[in-house]
Amino acid sequence: MFIARCLTAVSFLCLVLGCGGSSGSNHNGGGGGGGGGSGNASLTVSPSSTTVIAGGSPVNFSSTLVNASGNVSWALSGPGSIDPSTGSSTTYTPPASVAVATTATLTATSGTLTASASITVNPQSIITVAGSVRDTFGTGIAQVTVLVGSQHTTTDGTGAFSLEGVTTPYDASVVQGSASRTYKGLTRPDPILLSPTLAASPPKHGTVNGSVSGGDPLPAASDKTQVAWGSPETVTRTVVTSNPWTLSPGWGGASASIMGNVHALQWTPTSGMPAAYNGYGLNPGVSVANGANVTGVAVAMTAPAASTVSGTIALGAGVSLLFKDLSIDFADGASFPVGTDLGGATAFSYAVPGGIGSTATVSASGMYPGTGGTFTRMSGLAPGSTGTSITLLVPTTYSAPLDGATGVNTSTDFTWTPLPGAVYLVSIFSTVAGAPSYGVLTSATSTRIPDLSGLGITLPASATYSWAIQPVAPWASVDDLAGGTSTFPSAGTIHFSIVTGRKFTTQ
Repeated sequence: MFIARCLTAVSFLCLVLGCGGSSGSNHNGGGGGGGGGSGNASLTVSPSSTTVIAGGSPVNFSSTLVNASGNVSWALSGPGSIDPSTGSSTTYTPPASVAVATTATLTATSGTLTASASITVNPQSIITVAGSVRDTFGTGIAQVTVLVGSQHTTTDGTGAFSLEGVTTPYDASVVQGSASRTYKGLTRPDPILLSPTLAASPPKHGTVNGSVSGGDPLPAASDKTQVAWGSPETVTRTVVTSNPWTLSPGWGGASASIMGNVHALQWTPTSGMPAAYNGYGLNPGVSVANGANVTGVAVAMTAPAASTVSGTIALGAGVSLLFKDLSIDFADGASFPVGTDLGGATAFSYAVPGGIGSTATVSASGMYPGTGGTFTRMSGLAPGSTGTSITLLVPTTYSAPLDGATGVNTSTDFTWTPLPGAVYLVSIFSTVAGAPSYGVLTSATSTRIPDLSGLGITLPASATYSWAIQPVAPWASVDDLAGGTSTFPSAGTIHFSIVTGRKFTTQ
């Protein structure tokens, strides 16, 4: 429900992103930063080590305090720079050049707690870039133009491309018709680049039909009953008011069939949130082929144990809480959005099922004056979890150009304030049919309209355009983003914001 609600507001947000990071080393002094519960206090930095290219894109680092609280300060020893020097996260910008491989050390400090990350800065190198262009379902896109550095080529029938003699770091642009998507500051030799146009539906589909039993007998007017499909390739669900029910999983990739699990969950909602869970069941290992109709999939439900998850919502300065969402999730990707809490209370305690192998996700949505929405999703909450703290960050805001600016061209700097640890999708588009549109993915807080005139895409004169920023965190770098086709990172806590657009007129 959380993602669906946000994608309704900005449909092209689903074209963004997928990846994660690792925990950093920690060196724990006694009692630093104040106590926060039982256990030893610790401070970690993520990622704990990384390799960058001189002149490459900025890299985001985040800190985590456990059983401690307090301010975190950052210090850098070695080449490059960081900003900010205080806060839960910082961004490292590599130096413009180094003669040989050099190491920098980033240190976080809170009270007597310290943790560090090692950064290896390599000189620019010349590599072969062998990547692919895919849609969000993982299907390769044939016969689209890819610009890497100063070279360009066309993808083959599988969406693959290869270019030799590429100097790192490099920018990569995918051009499809008049639409483009540019990845800034890549260094990896195997990028997966998303198509700039949204795929309407997955290329392969099947149907699964069956029945549910147990729980409150259908139709159960006071309950909600759903079945959900979970598999690595796809997830989907449907509401069940009577038997038989039908699921329609769709997927991309080369496989002509997929295997997944069918879950059923029944709950009784009260004031938007579940009061009790009456039944849960699972039918594992269901196989469906493209174009096939699988029947007779029965799911028998029994009552799960009763449990709760509880915690608080922390609000960034000026942020107001709008609502909270709750979903019940499974390791195979199946998920049930079970409720929305429209109340403004920052403390929460929600009923969840226990003993069925599920976890919970609590998502908070807020507003920031004059900007748009800010969202945080915390997943992986085990039944019985207490003391969970979910922070709604101050969202990204625009700096320049001003709304209604004129004379904008490919030399104009677009700038904005940071969302800690984010990669930013900057969308630049016109409502005029046939006018070129641009998407830029960067970990920096500034960009320009890509100059693609060498590929025949020219920014029209005296044209009205809009631009919008969609930051998503946590990402270490654009390289990480270009490692897959996931639209959001796999981290347990995800932050993003939706920023109201601005307009400008071209030169």
